[in-house]
Order: sequence, then C-alpha cells, then structure tokens
Amino acid sequence: KDDGAAARAQFLNYAYSAPQLLRWIPIPRHRMPAFDARTGLVSNSYATLVEAELSRPGRATLWLLRTFRLAKVLPPDESGVTRVSNLTLINLSLY
Repeated sequence: KDDGAAARAQFLNYAYSAPQLLRWIPIPRHRMPAFDARTGLVSNSYATLVEAELSRPGRATLWLLRTFRLAKVLPPDESGVTRVSNLTLINLSLY
C-alpha cells in the first residue's frame, strides 16, 4: 500500500487549485464537473471572469493557463465574459 501516492495526488490537486483558492481566478460555489443526464457524460465546470477585472496575479495565471493549455479557456462572449474550466484535477482530466 502506497500512502505516498495519495499524498502526492492531494498536493498536486492543491497546487493546481491554488490560483482559485487564492482568489486570483474566481472560484464558483461548486467546482465539480457537471453531469449531463441526456448524454450520460460528465463535462467541465467553469468559472466566469472578465479579464480586465483580474488582479495582476490573476492575469498572469490566465495567461499561463491559456498559453500552456493547462485549462480550457473559452473566448470572451459578446459581453466580455471569459469562461475557464475550474482548476481541479478532475476537470483537468476531462479537458
């Protein structure tokens, strides 16, 4: 039994989630993936943000996520709202 694997997974999830936990990227009430009963599939859940309203660490984080494809970042809609997949390992695996 390797308890170290569980600890490493927890640390990795914390490190990946840190920008939302630190509120650099908005954190919605529920970050777990969404279940689509029609298809029976699970899909990413998203945080919504307006890039111009992000702090400097938030803008840097969004740039890293977008540039290195570490999260699904959808283009801004007509009102300037960008959607970013929530920063959990479950959402990352769905991306």
